[in-house]
Amino acid sequence: KGCSLGHLARVSTCMSLVRKFMIYIQDCHPVRLKGVHVINTASFIDSCLALVKPFMQSGLIQLIHLHSDLTTLEKFFPLELLPTDYGGMAPETLSLHEDHIQLVSKNYKEWLKDSEKITADLKKRVTKPKNQIIELEGSFKTLEID
Repeated sequence: KGCSLGHLARVSTCMSLVRKFMIYIQDCHPVRLKGVHVINTASFIDSCLALVKPFMQSGLIQLIHLHSDLTTLEKFFPLELLPTDYGGMAPETLSLHEDHIQLVSKNYKEWLKDSEKITADLKKRVTKPKNQIIELEGSFKTLEID
């Protein structure tokens, strides 16, 4: 909700960032995706997806499901599991979020405190050029052009 055609224009101007994000999701993200469900999609979301598809592996494309209404979403999730603000029967999202925050702060209080103290030893970090994430390696010193 809340997306407009202006968002599509912004995305198209930063396609290199979209490309890097897709490489991260496909190759570096430590979680195996079983599906990505985008709900309440506007009509132009298909166009957005068409812009991103060239950067995606075919397996990931098959995991993306766009839902403009609840009828297609019901095929994947029973309405009893969806929050009321998404047309389901479960408590609203804000209430679920607050319950989760209380649960985490209660059960993981010590772990959260300990994790705040963890720091990286930057002296041991191997440095690489900042533009090497997707750029070509090597040089063009012996480049021959016919």
